[in-house]
Amino acid sequence: GLIMSVFKDSNSHIQIAVTLPNAVILNNNFSNLMKMGFENFFSQFFDVRTSLDYPFETGGYSGVLILGESHVNWHSFPEDHLMKIDIYSCKDIENKISVLFDGLSTLLSTNDIVYKFTKGIENYVRY
Repeated sequence: GLIMSVFKDSNSHIQIAVTLPNAVILNNNFSNLMKMGFENFFSQFFDVRTSLDYPFETGGYSGVLILGESHVNWHSFPEDHLMKIDIYSCKDIENKISVLFDGLSTLLSTNDIVYKFTKGIENYVRY
């Protein structure tokens, strides 16, 4: 059966949803923005080791940055004007969240960002 399990998890996890404006989605350089822009941007906060990205034929885009401290991944859904970014790190970045979001707002030309931040003890469902 399913039971709740509690264990120590000191890593930071930030789940982000960004509403993208048309100008960003329709930009011919969107894939370059994601690849180079995200590598450069996140290197301000983390030790970026390598990246992998994939532009889909439908216009969506996915990528991952492998960090010395874990990873960042993102997926764009142009039909919904949406991008989801997931950051998981053992580095304590809680005090840099506002700087991170200010930078993302500038990079993606939007102020429509929502997020969920979790750190420390988490509740998981044991299967």
